Amino acid sequence: MGSYTQAERAAFRSAGKPGLDVHGRGAGCNMVAGSFEVLDFGTLSDGGLASLTITFEQFCEASPGNWLRGWVRYTQ
Repeated sequence: MGSYTQAERAAFRSAGKPGLDVHGRGAGCNMVAGSFEVLDFGTLSDGGLASLTITFEQFCEASPGNWLRGWVRYTQ
């Protein structure tokens, strides 16, 4: 768990930088900048994912005017 800043597009990120890429329905960003925070992370006895809660902020084309904020919560 923790905060991750200076995130870049996951597929093209620099070494040591966290990856972020929220997209859907054929739409996405060419360049991504942003941050995310992992609030909860739990695993099952077999190592599978049991729970995950993340908040994020993503800027498309690295522009503060083109942003998406949200959260993801998963519980098995």
